[in-house]
Amino acid sequence: MSRGRRLGTRVTAALESVGRWVTPERARVYPLTVVICLLLAGLVAPALGPSLGFSEAPLAGGDFAAFYTAGHAVSHHHAEVLTDLAQQERYQRELLERPHQSKWSPWVSPPLLAYAFSPLADLPFAVAAALELSLLALALALALAWLRRDLPGLPSSAKLFFYALAFFPLFASLLYQQLTALFLLALVGMLHSLRERQAIRAGLWLGVFAVKPQLALGLGLYLLFQKRFLAAGVALGVACAFFGASYLILPDATSRWLLHAPALFAYLRQGGYPTWGQFGALGSAALLFDALSPSLATGVGVMFTLGLVVALWRLAASPPSAAGPLAAALALALCLSPHLYVYDLGLLMVPFALLYSAGLHQRDDVRGALALVYVFCFAGTFLSMVEVDWTREAFGHGTALQLGVLAILLAAWASARGGEEARAQASSTTAVAGS
Repeated sequence: MSRGRRLGTRVTAALESVGRWVTPERARVYPLTVVICLLLAGLVAPALGPSLGFSEAPLAGGDFAAFYTAGHAVSHHHAEVLTDLAQQERYQRELLERPHQSKWSPWVSPPLLAYAFSPLADLPFAVAAALELSLLALALALALAWLRRDLPGLPSSAKLFFYALAFFPLFASLLYQQLTALFLLALVGMLHSLRERQAIRAGLWLGVFAVKPQLALGLGLYLLFQKRFLAAGVALGVACAFFGASYLILPDATSRWLLHAPALFAYLRQGGYPTWGQFGALGSAALLFDALSPSLATGVGVMFTLGLVVALWRLAASPPSAAGPLAAALALALCLSPHLYVYDLGLLMVPFALLYSAGLHQRDDVRGALALVYVFCFAGTFLSMVEVDWTREAFGHGTALQLGVLAILLAAWASARGGEEARAQASSTTAVAGS
């Protein structure tokens, strides 16, 4: 037996051990435990934060503060603040009347997207934030309902919604008031359209990701690897139209945004940004190695990314109906994002649903891997935050190993392997029955 096969056997055995420990009873307890912990944290942290060592209060309204500020800026002819972080911070603090020592939320999205928040910026901040949160909850409900319609065997809508919120990244997307629920709906729509052989519609759904293009990179590559050129071409056309319109409406801001993208990326890697929430190939490498050498981090991140591209290309050879490889491909495509924050991982609900619908979650190795994803995308996130703080105090530079990324890769590997074995077993059974 080769060394690689021996390693694979040991990894599978370890995952199977975890999977056997995760009994149905324990699996039912986990979501309730997470929700209770999050609710308690939300109630206790603001009151006990200073005594626990948190110097800053939580950001009220999450990242909606950035959306609200951007919408107000473009509607009041101050689009220049969208691409200047210093100006943007001053503008946000004056607009929301927040002191300098409090947290603030930077806008790093394409400038044209700011117009989508202009109507909300005409409302009081609290009212606008509540309205946006309601719209995000509606988008999440629609996405999960669509998944239930397309994938038989999923739990009831109420139970599915509860399990979705127990997955910390999706809960965090609502907590931060990020647009993850909208992208989840778009991803479900894209897969539905591909299943129905509606390439143009699939491309239009993928085009929604133009407002957060880093998330579309892996998905676009997967379409190309599967030779779905029409869908990929339509998505690219939508992205070009979006940025073309952005240039026509906000030429200076769009030019600066495109030219200053490397500077924004550097800010997201260091520069006071909460880097402990990064989960992508490049981001996790930066989190681990930037303190030693940014060049080393970039090199490791690029090699890591290329490895995922090769793995995605190999998975693209599987039939689109193969749930295991498709789930693995979607997970890897997500990890290819140059900037993948914890709330973006809410999109993993689609591969989770694919595995559940196909019954692959009943395999011990797959169930064990999924359990690790649930745990390390929750507890591992806070562990990384603690690692960054501790290493910064001890060595002057923050660094952390993002365990959630390893869990996602293990889950992708187990899903692809389990799907191929299930398909081979089904083919063998059909052949025996035919003979």
